[in-house]
Amino acid sequence: MINKVSQCESAVVPEMGLDPNRRVRESQAGFTLLELMISLGLGIAISWVVLDIALTGVRNNQDVITSGEVTENGRYLSNFLEYELNHAGFYGQSQTIIPTGTGIPTRNTCTTSLSTNDLLHPLDGKNNLDGSLFCGIENILPDSDVLIIRRASTGAAIKLNKLEDAQHYVQSNLDQVVLGTGASKVTDFILTNMTSPTAAPIREFYEDIYYVDTSGNFNRRHLVGGSYVTEPLAAGVDDFQVQYHIDTNDEHFADEVRDLPINYDEWKNVMSVSTFFLIRSTTNSNQTDAKTYSYGSKTDVSPNDSRKRRLFTMASALNLRDPVTITVTSIDIDNFSFENDFTDKWNENIAGWDIITTKP
Repeated sequence: MINKVSQCESAVVPEMGLDPNRRVRESQAGFTLLELMISLGLGIAISWVVLDIALTGVRNNQDVITSGEVTENGRYLSNFLEYELNHAGFYGQSQTIIPTGTGIPTRNTCTTSLSTNDLLHPLDGKNNLDGSLFCGIENILPDSDVLIIRRASTGAAIKLNKLEDAQHYVQSNLDQVVLGTGASKVTDFILTNMTSPTAAPIREFYEDIYYVDTSGNFNRRHLVGGSYVTEPLAAGVDDFQVQYHIDTNDEHFADEVRDLPINYDEWKNVMSVSTFFLIRSTTNSNQTDAKTYSYGSKTDVSPNDSRKRRLFTMASALNLRDPVTITVTSIDIDNFSFENDFTDKWNENIAGWDIITTKP
């Protein structure tokens, strides 16, 4: 018996007879070339944005590091020198120095053969050195300043039997100061306290030379054990300048500013000192320093490189007193009398005074 195929079934038969490989090829069709190019462009753009964000973060981090380095070095050096200048001329209980010899004491610089007269010069310096040899230092940065400070240690006093032969020390009571070495302690350090027969305090003596070398390091050349030792304090210093504020008319405030005092009287009347540090980063930053700097007696300093810079200025008041000894041989006081309340008698002597009384 012959079955008739419906119209619907006859339509399906040819489709089922298609080549199966053709259907597989149609299901595996991919992106067109245009779609690939668009995808590739979007990927590159996204990658570029991510890379730019990452590089910006690295640059910002580098700027933070260099800025922190400059700020830290500048504040450290300014605070350090402020402390040293505040103690310039500190010699213990007294700053009264009795000079030896006649005339103005010689200003000795960079010598280990110091005497008490050298204490009369607690400050010294040089302005804008030309790079030549100074105090045995060969690599001072040209056109920068040098500052020398003399003082005694602010630490505890040292026992006489603990002194080292080559080291310099100062001993002072309320009346005078002496400078010597441990080798001469028996003859030099014989001062006693004014109120007791005990030995006056002895302190270590400091003489420090501050300068910038040609590598940009700020150094201290410290007198210790009879010789000078170089101690690096900070790196990245472009320049170091000093100015001195001087009282020229004995009115107890500065009326003249100089790059360097010109004579003994001006050195003696320095009221305060200004220091200027131009500090740079030790590594390059991501921006060119196109700024100009003016400080001290310098104007329009233009480094024009990729280092980050900052100018630090500090003014430090000095506590120096005029180291002049006034000697009075006699004082006549008329019409003055006083009584002892317990004995009802006239007192006829006071410690340290010779009194001639004329009783009524």
